[in-house]
Amino acid sequence: MEKGKIMKRTYKEFWQEYYGQLKGAVVLDVGIVEEDNYGMEEYWPCFIVKLMNGKTVQIELSSDEEGNEPGFLFGLPNVDPVVR
Repeated sequence: MEKGKIMKRTYKEFWQEYYGQLKGAVVLDVGIVEEDNYGMEEYWPCFIVKLMNGKTVQIELSSDEEGNEPGFLFGLPNVDPVVR
């Protein structure tokens, strides 16, 4: 690398490395984190996962990387919807 040049990584490279940590991981448990957001209940899907390096982590799904609201994981078979 030339002196003074900063090596930049792409978003794709970042996300591949970040989510790549899940390769070979095992989901040990699934839960819902409940949060009171100024009187409005929010439910965050979470997973207890054992990574390939042996570390166990809790993963929560969010709509963005800032954790503004719960997110949705696409790709699973459908289940019965919530009826109100």
